Amino acid sequence: MEKLSPIIPIYLNQNYVFDLLAMLKDGLSTVTSVTETSSSKASSSGEAQGNIGLGSMLTPLLKIDLSARRGNSKSTGNEQTSTQERVHTPASMLQSLRQELREADLLSAYERDQTHLPKAGELIEITVILKRNPFIELMDTMLGILPLAMQFASQEVGNKKIATSKQKEVKELLNQMNAVRESLTQGNTIDLFSELGDGTKTIITVDQRYLDDAQMANLIDGEYKILGKVSRAITSNDAPLSLLRKTPVSKLPVFIDAMKEMSDSLLQSGDFTVPEGDHELEGPAIHILPIAIFV
Repeated sequence: MEKLSPIIPIYLNQNYVFDLLAMLKDGLSTVTSVTETSSSKASSSGEAQGNIGLGSMLTPLLKIDLSARRGNSKSTGNEQTSTQERVHTPASMLQSLRQELREADLLSAYERDQTHLPKAGELIEITVILKRNPFIELMDTMLGILPLAMQFASQEVGNKKIATSKQKEVKELLNQMNAVRESLTQGNTIDLFSELGDGTKTIITVDQRYLDDAQMANLIDGEYKILGKVSRAITSNDAPLSLLRKTPVSKLPVFIDAMKEMSDSLLQSGDFTVPEGDHELEGPAIHILPIAIFV
């Protein structure tokens, strides 16, 4: 099989990588010894002291230290035996996992213009352009422009009592929206969104502890490959996937409807550009638990 090209992980769940490799290979050896024999009368050896760059999440599973000395050695015979210790970084273990999955025919590859829907439970490698959760993006936009929009409305009304009343309503609404915004992002996981070339919508739930950049500046609007497992796949006849499923907001249809009305009103005014902020994804759609996101 063709050797895989080097990769740069942006998101890497190291625990998943080690678990899957251990399953495929019936356990893992943490260090591989390689013995070489060569003919030489004089040789030099050097070793650097330090640690392999393993992430803190990996430390409970594996800790590899390299510490030794630097110097020269001479031999009077014609043969010399040297022993090397070969180790892996988390990224190289991911590359080994991809190779193992491909050789075992356990990994399905998809491009953005795929023509059929992956199945639940399927391990896939898919190319996507990542976006933020649309409802969170709507909340952030509304929190930014709503005070400005109400200032415009107050100027048009020209009545101080009405303007003051509107300002109180807006302040109360902003407090509610901030509370909802906080509930949407609480915990370690957050949803990202993507849409494939055939219209299939995708939710990717990432654990923020495994992100290279907690602010996700490197992820949003970039085209990446995702290695992960499909946890759910729906067609147009199935119940939609909810982007609010892990929050109390999903039980507040009145608030969701109010947000929809406000965004529609601002869009119709023509003065503001507001994201649609869908909170449900109609099929075809898939939900992916990512093992790694890389380029």
